[in-house]
Amino acid sequence: MIDKGYDLPNPYDIGYSYFDGQQRYQLSGLSISAGSAPLRGADFVRFGQSRIRNASNQVRVGAWLFLFMNGVRLDAGFVRQTRGLYVQINEAF
Repeated sequence: MIDKGYDLPNPYDIGYSYFDGQQRYQLSGLSISAGSAPLRGADFVRFGQSRIRNASNQVRVGAWLFLFMNGVRLDAGFVRQTRGLYVQINEAF
């Protein structure tokens, strides 16, 4: 194809992607209710700093069936998540 003026990429592709993210949450203003009772503030419950961390790895291998159309594709990867929620209850209500 190069002789005719076209320089096409290889008919296969290999890729790798990685993600590592962390989020912090500050929870406050808890309200509780039982059945149809109205919401009531639960000031006796305190939340510490909460966090969620996600990490993922992914590998991708593919081959073209036709020009610019993936015919065979294999994706493999994993996701790992850790989280922490800290709750302190000062008194019973």
